[in-house]
Amino acid sequence: MSNRSILHISGYDKFTKPILDTLIARGGETRHFLLLCRQEEFPLPSALNFFKPAGLLFLKVYLQVAMSVDRIILHGLFEKKVILALFLFPWFLKKTTLMVWGGDVYNIENNLSRFYRYCYRHILKRISTISTTVPGDYDFVKGKYGVNAAFVQSLMYYSHVARRPAPTVSSMQTDELIVQVGNSADPLNCHLEIFDRLPPDTSVFAPLAYGDRNYGKMVVQEGRARFGERFDAMTGFIAFDDYTAKLNNVSVAIFNHPRQAAMGNCIAFLSLGKRLYIRSDTTPWSYFRELGFYVFDTLGELELSPLPTAMSQHNILLARQVFSEEALLNSWDTLIGQECCS
Repeated sequence: MSNRSILHISGYDKFTKPILDTLIARGGETRHFLLLCRQEEFPLPSALNFFKPAGLLFLKVYLQVAMSVDRIILHGLFEKKVILALFLFPWFLKKTTLMVWGGDVYNIENNLSRFYRYCYRHILKRISTISTTVPGDYDFVKGKYGVNAAFVQSLMYYSHVARRPAPTVSSMQTDELIVQVGNSADPLNCHLEIFDRLPPDTSVFAPLAYGDRNYGKMVVQEGRARFGERFDAMTGFIAFDDYTAKLNNVSVAIFNHPRQAAMGNCIAFLSLGKRLYIRSDTTPWSYFRELGFYVFDTLGELELSPLPTAMSQHNILLARQVFSEEALLNSWDTLIGQECCS
């Protein structure tokens, strides 16, 4: 992998920042470039070679940089300017990898015009590689769009690495049983369906830091009306270790998404030994079950109790084995070392 050059098309956010910083810090002969396609959430470090073009200049910069790199990695495929660039210069797709996030393959076409839907489908049918944590997401894309792309399984980001609560962060654990519902203010969380099934004396934690602001306000109103002071809504971002401490206080996590979502939260709860509910008609269900994790079906009966100790310890040890930092970095070595397909 000597003298490799990689172009990342992404934002610089809570998901991409840690892995980009790590890849750069590892040094070696691989050079990483970042073409920003959305507003960065953190200051850009001087060690990062980045481009931040506005408007149509994005197309020009993409063409210039794409010609000179060995590999292009798309961190999700949401932005119209990225779709247009990939469509206008299709000869770079043979060295392009799409890191599937979820919404960029399950719901994206609902937000695109007829022209951009055509461009999007054109891209997926010609792209070299698709990478995701859950193999079922690749199967979904292959079945829906008829793609011929190679598949590389990857943990993708540090949010998919097993959690261990930081010893310096106070967990403030109590005997109170706390139930987490959902992971964001995206309507696909279907919060109210779960609220309807919880007793009114349930202590509920609802992370609502990103997504649809109006939907989030509605969830807060409903949560407070149903559970009163027992409803804890997190409407702003907090530090990673503080969020992990919050999750460690939870006994039961319930996710009601009708498709793959909240993978970082799911992996966190498995690695913390908590009772995890996800829907059995989604791709993460079969993924976790095939790996040997104890997970429970949101579509079935809800048991609001901590996971038995034996099951909890099993999930913790298995998560640390499967979702390790070593596995994350090894998967990135594979992605970076891919040769261009003809």
